[in-house]
Amino acid sequence: MIRATPLLLLFVAGVAAADPRVGPASNPEAHEDWGGTPDAALSHDIGLTDEELAALLQKLSHADVSQRREGAAEIRRNAMGSESTIRKALYANQGARNDQIRAAMRLAQKLDADDILHALLLLNPSDETHREGLRAALRVVTMLFALHDLNSLVGYKIMLAFSGRHAGAFRQLVGNMMVTRGLDALPALVYGRGSKDKELHMFSVAWIREMGNPLLSEQIQGIRNPRRLAQLLEAYASVNDLSTIDVTLSMANHESVFVRRAARSALAAYGRNARWQLRRQYENTFSQPPKGDTDFEQWRQALYDFWDQERIKDALREFERGQQAATAGDFEAMHQHYSRVLLDEPLFVRRGEMATSYLSWSKQLEKTGAFQRAEEMNRLALRLSDADSMTRAMAGAGMDWLAAEVALQGGAANIHVYRRIADADPTHEGAAQRVVTLLPESDERRQLFRKGIGVSLCIFLALLIAYFRLRRPRASRENFP
Repeated sequence: MIRATPLLLLFVAGVAAADPRVGPASNPEAHEDWGGTPDAALSHDIGLTDEELAALLQKLSHADVSQRREGAAEIRRNAMGSESTIRKALYANQGARNDQIRAAMRLAQKLDADDILHALLLLNPSDETHREGLRAALRVVTMLFALHDLNSLVGYKIMLAFSGRHAGAFRQLVGNMMVTRGLDALPALVYGRGSKDKELHMFSVAWIREMGNPLLSEQIQGIRNPRRLAQLLEAYASVNDLSTIDVTLSMANHESVFVRRAARSALAAYGRNARWQLRRQYENTFSQPPKGDTDFEQWRQALYDFWDQERIKDALREFERGQQAATAGDFEAMHQHYSRVLLDEPLFVRRGEMATSYLSWSKQLEKTGAFQRAEEMNRLALRLSDADSMTRAMAGAGMDWLAAEVALQGGAANIHVYRRIADADPTHEGAAQRVVTLLPESDERRQLFRKGIGVSLCIFLALLIAYFRLRRPRASRENFP
């Protein structure tokens, strides 16, 4: 079980660092995902290309219903990372007039109003009367369902922005899909409520009402995904909804780093509007009013510092135990203590010291021949170390060293890698030895040889000059007694 832990810690410790964006954006609509806390998304490189999506959409026009179903299922399975590609395809010319698309949607609703995609797949796209409309409607609805399956803010944004297209033929469908998602879709609707586009604004307001206008306290309790909760706080701040300040302040000490950071950024965006709530919280926390000459920003920071110290008390104790184990050379025990710290506090303030201990363990493991385990610990040191620190440089050199040693055992020595390691970590004796001794034909070896010849020649010339200078006076005395 312990051996699998480093991979988990790599994700937990690095997840927040991988998401530098946080807080309400000044112009949310300028961002693909509204600019706040992003969903945990994979690279677009794994998504469908324009050509691949076009081929699958073409499959939706096949006369065989099983082929149409297969094409729709494939699009939905591969939506992750394909958001931009789907967006472009949605706004492309669908080859049908709006009235034809609307007629096809009505036909499908009569067949199965509860599952419009199923109904469209059953309808024959070769029907002369509704051919263009059916094909266009099926393409669009399939892509909307694919975005809906993602349950991501960027997917909802695309759906909302598209809802008014084709004379609103898909507006009802998009609204129903948002309500089906419930509170998970609410941040997107709040952003839509604050849109400069009046049509999108009214659409979002109407569907929030359709949800029952849930109270903010109900929203907070109903959203389980920390990122989605962070997005909700950012959405309210982006529309400057002052009624949410109290709840946002209560979230500033949330156990989730995503929620905590979003709440604090949102409070900064509210600025002086949050002054009285901060003052009341300060008095409740410290049992005294803030000093008259301090500013509300200082009150806010005092609260954050107090909460952070209280929250990490247990983590600090666990960290100290880990440090003691590391000093005693019991790295397995150290690892268990550090693991508990990082699971609770991925951004633990003293994680740079952890990195140093993991690096020491990696080098010890390497000496015993446990190269795979050494690589795991070295990778942990790399991810936990502070940017631009010597520990990070040494951890990076350690990763290169382990890879180079594996390559060397396979007969593929790379002098350039060893040079880079020696430059990054001057204390790494192994890399320097590899460059000088294990690769005798290297430039360094030849340079050392030339330097040795040069030094020897200089010594020889110096001795020769000294010899002639000492000999000259003797010759003079012999000639002139």
